[in-house]
Amino acid sequence: MSSISISSRSLTWRSTATAAALAAALAGGIVAAGPASAVPIDRPLIDTAKFDLGGAFAPGGPTTGARLEWKITGGVVRPELTGNFRVKNGTCGKVRMVYYRPNHTVLAARETNVVCGQTTTPIRIDNFAHPQAQHVHINLDRRNNNGTFTTVGTSVENL
Repeated sequence: MSSISISSRSLTWRSTATAAALAAALAGGIVAAGPASAVPIDRPLIDTAKFDLGGAFAPGGPTTGARLEWKITGGVVRPELTGNFRVKNGTCGKVRMVYYRPNHTVLAARETNVVCGQTTTPIRIDNFAHPQAQHVHINLDRRNNNGTFTTVGTSVENL
């Protein structure tokens, strides 16, 4: 059996062709081998007036991005988001991650619990896997007075 090694890389160069080639290779039974650091990783950072997503924070906003790992096992993609969600000025909100196929149709959405008040809360969204998950939208949603939610910040990340 053939094998390929996915090396550590900056994920700013990703393209549809690269993602399609990787997905085809994995779906075709080629085993991805390599160290744990070979998992593609993005660092989404969202800084808005009342909500932030990141890794570390300074008084003015996030100083590092959260961590989005694109874990691939047997051709199935499982994006795992970890980081910190900061709510400012006594508002309420949540982090919502929407998973998409290559043709930009929605596969699913997962979200954190609603957080209120002036606080920073660790978050983790890692409960969705699908072979066609090629990109995600990470949304910061503000709870409105009527109980609905409005997206106030977004980061789009691609495999």
